[in-house]
Amino acid sequence: MSALSKLVSLCPPQHRPIIVAILVICICLVLFRPRRKPIARAGAATAEPPSSTAAASNSRTAASTSSRGPVQSISVVGTIIEYRAGRPQLLPEAAAALQRIGAACEVYLVTQLPVDSDELEAATLDTLRSAGVFGTPGCDSRKALFCSTEDGRGSIVRQLGPSTHLDTSPKVLQYLAPHLPQVVYIDEACRPLEVPKGSLSVVKSLSEYASLYPEPRVELS
Repeated sequence: MSALSKLVSLCPPQHRPIIVAILVICICLVLFRPRRKPIARAGAATAEPPSSTAAASNSRTAASTSSRGPVQSISVVGTIIEYRAGRPQLLPEAAAALQRIGAACEVYLVTQLPVDSDELEAATLDTLRSAGVFGTPGCDSRKALFCSTEDGRGSIVRQLGPSTHLDTSPKVLQYLAPHLPQVVYIDEACRPLEVPKGSLSVVKSLSEYASLYPEPRVELS
């Protein structure tokens, strides 16, 4: 305080009260300024946000089941429909197999069109509808999705995050296998297929895969 007294004594007498008042205010602000509360007490545990990997895993788990049953996606071309001369043709036994799967599962149908065409998309839906694919038991026509490339096919299925995806394309299955609980390779010759990671099954046809499920019950009117 001796330094402050000397400083005050150097000021003109008529200004000393003002200088003293300013010094007192400054000292009070320094001594009694509010202090921030600590964010957490020493030694207290802090919750960490879930990692993006865990969040994605939870999201996939939620998407892989529904109130109807496991969510499955099926690539339509080569399993249910073939395009001949640019027109959709239903494969033998495909409709019955799809109804059997649809009675036990929530099914998404992913169709890769040979050309990007609204007319061909409508014709494909009409072919499936005429075969009795949509209904009970069966699939929901609102869950019939379309694309025009293999990359688009894989992207759609990955976004859906089903418990199982059935496909005839090794490229699509190798891409999806690390991201889904189960992928199924439909190949008439049952050729082996290596995937970088994940669970893979191989069957000859959609009918062979459908035999894993019980036949749908038919209610008599």
